[in-house]
Amino acid sequence: MADMVRVLHPDPKYNAAAEEVVIKLSGIVEQLNTNLPAYEALKNAMLHGDVVTLDDVDKRVGELLIMDFEQSGVHLDSDKKDLFLKLNESCVMLGNMFVQGAQTPVAVMKENLPEEIRHSFNIDGDNVLVTGLFQDHWNDYVREAAYRIYLHPIPQQTELLEGLLLSRHQLADLTGFPSFAHRALRGTLAETVGMSCICFIAMYKSITVNGEIIVVVLISLYARYSNFLRTLHTCNHLPVDLESGETWAHDVYKLAVVHSQEGVLGYIYCDFYERPGKPDQDCHFLIQGGRELGDGSYQLPVVVLKLTLPRPRPTCRHYSHPT
Repeated sequence: MADMVRVLHPDPKYNAAAEEVVIKLSGIVEQLNTNLPAYEALKNAMLHGDVVTLDDVDKRVGELLIMDFEQSGVHLDSDKKDLFLKLNESCVMLGNMFVQGAQTPVAVMKENLPEEIRHSFNIDGDNVLVTGLFQDHWNDYVREAAYRIYLHPIPQQTELLEGLLLSRHQLADLTGFPSFAHRALRGTLAETVGMSCICFIAMYKSITVNGEIIVVVLISLYARYSNFLRTLHTCNHLPVDLESGETWAHDVYKLAVVHSQEGVLGYIYCDFYERPGKPDQDCHFLIQGGRELGDGSYQLPVVVLKLTLPRPRPTCRHYSHPT
């Protein structure tokens, strides 16, 4: 949740406070991942059994935890563990700083832009501020100017990126991996660097020539996905009324995932549309995991799905109303 607030909340004070929380939590998690007695106790339970019989879920969770321990260098001596924690903190901080820098508007002198397209950007005195790629602008000259200006190399960003790559490589090398990619992909669906490359190449070849995704296609995919859920799991997505102040932006909406017999299975907050200060990267955040509580009740999972789609025009159908 802290990572979501860091990325999506419109108030910079909340962003800064959430970033501190993310860094501290990351440090605590890595300290736990380098706890040798906990690792040895878990491994012993997996090999010889626990005080209660482990079911398949217990065994799978145990395997994942052992994997976390081992790729965090639990086997390292004290000095190398301290180095691991420092490198991990460095990766988190450099990554956050790089992302923040990538979202910063780029200023250029007005005289360096053709007069007929200056009005498409924000004006600050003698400067023009380019806040993004303007990939959905109707004027191809505006898109070209935004692309060239916004993505022009910035020395400070290059320095941060090189520092991040170095820290990640040192982290991977310290824990016995050929590269950070090998470490990051372990235990994922991609499994290996080679398989990941095959996936990217196949994806590249399947992209259409102009690479555009129109609203009609998205609506069609959404409808098919809903039909798939209904058929396979007898589930459906239903809109939920929001409480006052429940969301961080006015155009965020909430869906309930509802099973035909078991009722609500969880909630999805949909933050789909671009707005000033919102990062371009599409991703999702876990706000609350599903689990059984001590009193026997079940805590419903809550997630946020973040996209950066252009805002719908009044004449267009809304993404949240596919039918």
